[in-house]
Amino acid sequence: IQVKPQELVGSFDLAEDGTLAWIASRESDLQRMLVWIDRKGRETPLPIPVRPYSHPALMPDERTAIVEIEATPHNLWHLDLTSGALTRLTHEGANHRPVVSRDGRFFVFSSDRTTPRSLFRQSTDGSGTPERLANAASGQNATSLSANGRWLAFTEATPTTRDDIW
Repeated sequence: IQVKPQELVGSFDLAEDGTLAWIASRESDLQRMLVWIDRKGRETPLPIPVRPYSHPALMPDERTAIVEIEATPHNLWHLDLTSGALTRLTHEGANHRPVVSRDGRFFVFSSDRTTPRSLFRQSTDGSGTPERLANAASGQNATSLSANGRWLAFTEATPTTRDDIW
């Protein structure tokens, strides 16, 4: 989920216990610190390097996440939230907006490896080849998965209606 009130940007995800992981920054500030925020609003910075993180998606273990790192091109990485260790998961084109399944076995993401941007599914351990989920008529962005992983919500940008929710 991403929020853009005026010129501020914030990307966040929620753990099952209600703990909020949040990236707050100005849109022009690519170097971002990841923090935990509890229900009382107390922030605890994570002891990992500052990077151009975006769209964090917590894994069920709540110790790791899949994050987009805004570089050229954007890619998705498995991030250990304790050590800061990174494992690159995507290798072709620019890849965006990971959404992790509740069981943590796979994630869905948007990729510019196709034109227009399409949705793909891949194992969270990086094994196997990404599976294309649809032949998009217009650019698509993953937004959320149902609890059982069967249903995917996504947006599709069309010139006429803009971002439609599917």
